[in-house]
Amino acid sequence: MKRLVPFLFCLFIVFQLEAQDITISPNPFTGTIQVDLTDNYAEAVFHATLTNNSADTMKLRWEVITADAGCSSKWDFLFCDENQCYSTGVISNINTNMPGPNIPLVVAPNGGTSLFDLHIRPKGTTGCCSPKVTVSTVDAPNDILATAEYDLCIDGLTPVSEAQKARLRIYPNPSTNYISLSENNFVKKLWISNILGKRVKTFDTSYANNYDVSDLPDGIYLVSMVGEENKVLKTVRISKRNIRP
Repeated sequence: MKRLVPFLFCLFIVFQLEAQDITISPNPFTGTIQVDLTDNYAEAVFHATLTNNSADTMKLRWEVITADAGCSSKWDFLFCDENQCYSTGVISNINTNMPGPNIPLVVAPNGGTSLFDLHIRPKGTTGCCSPKVTVSTVDAPNDILATAEYDLCIDGLTPVSEAQKARLRIYPNPSTNYISLSENNFVKKLWISNILGKRVKTFDTSYANNYDVSDLPDGIYLVSMVGEENKVLKTVRISKRNIRP
């Protein structure tokens, strides 16, 4: 019995190491994504990376499982790996018993990675569900190496009112070195274009409230305040003037 205990312990460690040959990050995914529910092609995208930690190149099969997950019947599921993004209704990259793709996901050893993204088109319907994506080798599809788990919700974008848009302001105008945004609770980016419409600068409003335009030549520019889904909320014209001695 004393000899059996160390043996079982070693066997447990081996199984644990094998189970970690494939990892998916982040996993599990928990959160809410907002999309434009008026657009039937708008997608909520849940990004992940699959990593092969083993010393061998692996040919993998994945399968999207939505049965008993509480997902809306109106939702379309799509999946993307390193090979391609598959069309709606394709639940696995290997379909041996039915027409469909048969493209193994080949992942290099010792830290090789692959895109592993779940896309959902809610088609105007909000909701929450808990789908899974299982991973196995092509040769042993019933031996699950890893499972990506999702506890997700999809909600509609909060519309920005006309009154809120009217309050958006870029100052000072004329400007010299910097411009500022009056409020950025719902403005995600600033796009600056020249008078011909060519974009010359882009700012992410998450990281600052003052935006450096000192390197722009004198002239007239269009500043677009951009919200969710890259929707332009308001565009204003500013004058850029360098200070002269």
